[in-house]
Amino acid sequence: MPVTMEQVHFALLPEEPDYVAAAALGPEAMPLLQELVAGGDPELATKAASLAGLIDDPGAPDVLHAAASSDHPSARVAAAHATRQMSAELAAPVLTRLVAADDAGVRKVAINAVPESATPELRQALERVVEDDGHAPLRAMARDAADRVRP
Repeated sequence: MPVTMEQVHFALLPEEPDYVAAAALGPEAMPLLQELVAGGDPELATKAASLAGLIDDPGAPDVLHAAASSDHPSARVAAAHATRQMSAELAAPVLTRLVAADDAGVRKVAINAVPESATPELRQALERVVEDDGHAPLRAMARDAADRVRP
């Protein structure tokens, strides 16, 4: 049965949505989540990115890539956090981008979300943070993460 935008809105409207229940909307919700991430409402974009990470679907990374490109830092943070629910392979391109984000808060969440089975590209992105980041605490976090994910 097709999922409607009304159903997605209803699932995401509470201040604290029941994301596990909302994930039951399934893969059919992905285009609608993509639309919400691209829309002008930062709160809905953030919640849509969070939900996308919980739905086991190959379209989830596309939604998170869109959130990673959002003008809203909260959506970028949600994208980084949502990768924790995905396989390392699917999460890596999103995290590779977000560990290099302009916003230190986004970088922090992305660094903390790096899985132990990080791809070579993601490990390289972490190494760049270790070498080049202007925030000493983030360099230290990235160093710890890089040590944890070394092959």
